[in-house]
Amino acid sequence: MTKKRIIFIHGLRGPGAAPLPPKNQCLRQWRDALRKGLWVDIPDDAFQMAYWANYKTPAGVKEPGATRLRWGLRFREVRSAYRPDKLLRWTRGLIVQFLFDLYCRFVRRVGPLLCRIEEEWLKDYWVYFNVQGAREHIRGVLEKELDSAAQEGERVAVVAHSMGTVIALDALYHRGAQKDTASQTKYGVGLFVTMGSPLGLTPFQIDLTKSPANPKGYAHPPFPGNVHHWLNVFDGVDRATLLDRRLGNDFRDNNMDRIVDRMIRANVSPDGKRDPHHWYGYLSCEEVGDAVSKFWVA
Repeated sequence: MTKKRIIFIHGLRGPGAAPLPPKNQCLRQWRDALRKGLWVDIPDDAFQMAYWANYKTPAGVKEPGATRLRWGLRFREVRSAYRPDKLLRWTRGLIVQFLFDLYCRFVRRVGPLLCRIEEEWLKDYWVYFNVQGAREHIRGVLEKELDSAAQEGERVAVVAHSMGTVIALDALYHRGAQKDTASQTKYGVGLFVTMGSPLGLTPFQIDLTKSPANPKGYAHPPFPGNVHHWLNVFDGVDRATLLDRRLGNDFRDNNMDRIVDRMIRANVSPDGKRDPHHWYGYLSCEEVGDAVSKFWVA
């Protein structure tokens, strides 16, 4: 049987109150969480972690405040909403998020944590697209794993969470830009899983597709040609996905829906507490486990 590899890529470098653990510990935690939803046995050496939490922002770089980033992102989203259905989704998401912000103010223990998660998420987004060299360095962590799998002739599944979904798609677009057909096959991804992804936001889509030949980028970019199957899962009240949770209508292949969108309910953290954006609940859910199991036995 053809050898296969499952590559994880994490999201926030500092999710909430606790920073990410070291790479080996992070890989073990993600692997154990995924196995809760698997119905096949996958050996430990089949899992790898594209770990970029140790990236350090260069000295002297001043990051803008979270409030400025938040409203700047929302302004760009509504300015880019040239389709009526996109505008309605943005308005609905903004109302829900506003009500959720009010709720957080009344819950003293939860509110500051959620605000800190959003602040870290926005800072990672800003650093990735605005700090010189950050994008190439962070994206290169995943590309090294893809290179290693290609050299071994392994089929690949990429499982990404939060900001990691943006980095993963950027790497796939970068690899797919190669015009050589053999290279497309060599660096192909059999399964791409996005969890709690902000890729539905138009600013992310535009920033991902900007290039010297196309400085304005694309809203609703094409489906990546080196991906065979794409599963997108989201919690109904995940704050990172509130403005646009479904990706099937954003990334289309010749006007065909290629992405399977699935909503999960009651996402939780390892201690069993409700946490709509936590990687643990996403990895251990039945939808993700079933998709990875089918990839492994196919």
